[in-house]
Amino acid sequence: MTITVVNLRHNRNVKGYRCDRASVLGNPFHMFHESERMAVVAAFREYLHEVANLGANPVDVVSGLAEKYNVQVSGMWKRPNRTQVMAELAKLEAMPEVKLLCWCAPLACHGDVIKSYLAWKHKEAGR
Repeated sequence: MTITVVNLRHNRNVKGYRCDRASVLGNPFHMFHESERMAVVAAFREYLHEVANLGANPVDVVSGLAEKYNVQVSGMWKRPNRTQVMAELAKLEAMPEVKLLCWCAPLACHGDVIKSYLAWKHKEAGR
């Protein structure tokens, strides 16, 4: 499985999976300033772990994580349920090549977290 994170701002015609807030896999945490980047990525990492691995409902965990990481929940977040998140992840897991399209790359972003998750799932499936 090949997984890349591609910047939408500079590659608008690339075909792939949009993982921005227009997507079910969008980061629920808003970054107002560059100094918050690591916090919103860390919050998303814990969010994805709780939803995908621990069975949490997304809307039930975001407030607590926002408080823990001192970030805010985005008003543009789609508020998906766990079934929707898991269905999107399953679609991506089944693809031999995944291009995650976001606005942050090559800077650290939640797309990198999704990439790591997919690589881990692919490795687990191969055992």
